[in-house]
Amino acid sequence: MKIRRPDAMQDLLAFIHVYAPDYLPRHQTNNAQVFADVFEGMEYLQEKTPTADGKEALQQCIRNLRVAYEDFEHGHVNRASRTVEDTAEMFRKARKYIDTDD
Repeated sequence: MKIRRPDAMQDLLAFIHVYAPDYLPRHQTNNAQVFADVFEGMEYLQEKTPTADGKEALQQCIRNLRVAYEDFEHGHVNRASRTVEDTAEMFRKARKYIDTDD
């Protein structure tokens, strides 16, 4: 799934917060694939961000999500879920920096 709009990223972060690490079978995906989509989308949105403050805000989101992914992979589900939730809030605040038609 290619994320090209901030609202789609917000939805994906909410999805991860609710369903990771055990995604619903109907989605037929796994942590690695969903997080790969998130990282690719965040990097795309970061490229669309013209200010240094915005780029740094999205970079912090990426760093947090890398920590969350590692936590999920090591079985620290509650900690990872909180990190994703916090990152979703950070991303919501950073949306104002992203230069897209969202």
